Amino acid sequence: MIEFIHPSELKKLYPILAKKSFGQNFLVHGPILNTLTKKILEHKPSTVLEIGPGAASLSQLLAPQVQELILVEKDVQFKDLLTEIVKPLGKVEIFWYDKLQMLLEV
Repeated sequence: MIEFIHPSELKKLYPILAKKSFGQNFLVHGPILNTLTKKILEHKPSTVLEIGPGAASLSQLLAPQVQELILVEKDVQFKDLLTEIVKPLGKVEIFWYDKLQMLLEV
């Protein structure tokens, strides 16, 4: 079983600040995270795309349970956190793009 690291604990290790300009809100409520994870996994996806993983709450739960987790994050303040905490949990690819810009480039 993977030990989930709550964002309040991650804040002690990484400089996490919600940026109003990005409209950031961090998902931290355990029951909601568990419900989301269960709903996503009930379809047995092999690959999951998460746009704006931020403080990695959902990413930590999904990474060990899917074949591939693709993260798209604009805010580079999460680079160390996502690389050090989530990437080792499974096959995780991280892209540092603005989601709108990424869609325009396709």
